Amino acid sequence: MKNKIFQSFVHILRISLVLSFILILSGCTVEVSNNDSNSDLKVMYLDVGQGDAILIQSQGEAMLIDAGEKEQGSTVTGYLEQENIKSLKYIICTHPHSDHIGGMAEVIKEYNADEIFLDKQKYDTETYNNLISLVEKRNITKTYPKAGDTYKLGGSSFEFLTPLGKDYGDNTNNYSLVVKLTNGKNSFLFTGDMEEEAEKDLLSEVGDLESDVLKVGHHGSLTSSSLEFLRAVDPVYAVISVGKDNSYGHPSSITLANLEDEDVQVYRTDVMGTVIISSDGNNISVKTEGTYAKQASESPVEENTDNLTDDQDKPSDKKSEEYVYVTEKGSKYHKKGCQYVKDNRKAILMEEAKEEGYEPCSVCKP
Repeated sequence: MKNKIFQSFVHILRISLVLSFILILSGCTVEVSNNDSNSDLKVMYLDVGQGDAILIQSQGEAMLIDAGEKEQGSTVTGYLEQENIKSLKYIICTHPHSDHIGGMAEVIKEYNADEIFLDKQKYDTETYNNLISLVEKRNITKTYPKAGDTYKLGGSSFEFLTPLGKDYGDNTNNYSLVVKLTNGKNSFLFTGDMEEEAEKDLLSEVGDLESDVLKVGHHGSLTSSSLEFLRAVDPVYAVISVGKDNSYGHPSSITLANLEDEDVQVYRTDVMGTVIISSDGNNISVKTEGTYAKQASESPVEENTDNLTDDQDKPSDKKSEEYVYVTEKGSKYHKKGCQYVKDNRKAILMEEAKEEGYEPCSVCKP
């Protein structure tokens, strides 16, 4: 009798152990399925005129990349207040030009920051020296990162892809700190004002540049965003931080055409306001203060038929509505005046464009 009772006890104990093990495994599964690396990320490309300022938030932690010109400092702090941010975990100054660090002093005066990243080149400008003095006064940790250094921000992480130890002489733009931010399956690339020479070095030394979102280098300048670089990054979205009617002519029509040719969805702060991109680790959503209709209407390209050769069809007054414009390497056809048309465009009938496999531009909607 005792033996049967003992055997029953052992049987019950085995069942209990098995059930406990299953419950433990089940608990582990739940923990993994709620992995913090896939938590929400918010990247705000602030409208600070002709300059850069990018506010990044993840799981209650915040980071600021650049802060525009000095007069834009209040704009940046206004967004920090609006987002209910109490302090910054990290600040990244991509390079010391005033349109990137000018507003940073005001930010640091009003908000605590744990650590600031700077490139290690020596600079002697009033704006830069004042910023460094304030950083030291506020006891903010100064870090000069190396390529490959990685940091956590909430549920996301970011890696410095530069500096590469190259000598670019007095070209400050090419020393820009380049950062790749990753949140789950989504990735963002921030390039400061890096130009084509540095882009080529980055291509040769960094294996994986592919990113969902690209902050277009140097405000869309002709000297940045080479076609080879764009193809390596292969972004779905691109953001150009640029001032309206700026004296530099940014963004370049060629840069815009290259982005269009690569089927990249372009967002511009000069005509669309602050661009807000959110990621849940799997999907990306975009909000802006404007619309593509506004972008198309406010950024026309002057019609110029001087570059049309004699054997190219020029639209007649009667049938101008039937003609569209295409570029040599493009896949879209465009209306007269569309900002994405290159200088080497040619005019053809819309029906001919369709027959040749061209698709309508999503911006000017011919």
